[in-house]
Amino acid sequence: ALCCNTTYSIQSSLIYISLYAIMSVAPFFIFMMVSSVKNKSLAKHLINWTSLSSTNLTLSLMFGLVLLSTAGIPPLAGFFTKLTVVLSLIEQSNLIVSGIVVIFSCISCFYYIRLIKLMFFTKSTVKHLWTTCKTRSLEITTALVTIIVTLTLIKPNLVLSVTALTALCLA
Repeated sequence: ALCCNTTYSIQSSLIYISLYAIMSVAPFFIFMMVSSVKNKSLAKHLINWTSLSSTNLTLSLMFGLVLLSTAGIPPLAGFFTKLTVVLSLIEQSNLIVSGIVVIFSCISCFYYIRLIKLMFFTKSTVKHLWTTCKTRSLEITTALVTIIVTLTLIKPNLVLSVTALTALCLA
């Protein structure tokens, strides 16, 4: 979007950067919160995430919403950010670049949805006992990020007005 060099493209870039920075925080906090009781290690392999929804439904729902938003599934915040970037590219007749953005976004959806499939629909053959860490600040921050991700399209005027003013200052 920055290659267009218009006020709207700067605004869409600011929306994308700010919301994706917020959405990128949640997976790392969730990785830190989830630990195995047996070996006290982080769940770094995909097989460790199977059947998380049966042991910790709230955490898996939060993680699923953040992953769907990062993938750009409507009506979540990630879709809103990708839409503004693509619209700013189409506005300046950069159809090839906008097509490439859409294609790569569709390819990346496979990886996010694969993890969601593992968490909710794959039954684990190994019994994993999951727990969350004792710090409440990680849980509260993850919950706030999930709320921001899911409620951005209900009240997008705040995001649009702040980024429009910032884009005018930068342009």
